[in-house]
Amino acid sequence: NSQYLEAYVIALMKKELFRPSAMKKIMQQIIAHNAKDEDIVAQQRATLQEALDQTALSLRRVVDAIEEGLISSALVARLHELEQEKTDLELQLAKLHPVSQKEALSVDPQLILQQFQEVKETPASPAFKALLQDYLDKIEIGSYNLKITLNTGLGLCDALNSTWLVKRQE
Repeated sequence: NSQYLEAYVIALMKKELFRPSAMKKIMQQIIAHNAKDEDIVAQQRATLQEALDQTALSLRRVVDAIEEGLISSALVARLHELEQEKTDLELQLAKLHPVSQKEALSVDPQLILQQFQEVKETPASPAFKALLQDYLDKIEIGSYNLKITLNTGLGLCDALNSTWLVKRQE
């Protein structure tokens, strides 16, 4: 059973990953997905920047009021609240970044194919097993089926990983 499963997974990977046409399709999907991500991130960045600008303006007004001698515990509390809000918004902005086109293009599909060509004749070798582990995300074994997920997002985009459901033959 384990030998059959291993052979099945290897055949699936050869078909879905380790062919030039499959790798080209994967790279196109990653680039298209990243372009969508960049649009979404740009919209989120604009929204966060607008909120940060509003917070900075409010902070400036509170500081101006304090400088004019209008200090109160409520005003000081509002100052601390706005400073925390500003810090939170800056942190959200700093964390906001999609996988860039440069990162996507740094994956060399030819190198991946070459690595596979070099090890495919020795399926028992540690290099072959390591390559499979790099591109096999998970296998879930159920009572009546197997669920095989390949890392067709190449570690750049988990949303593009591919899953196959294999029904158990009786």
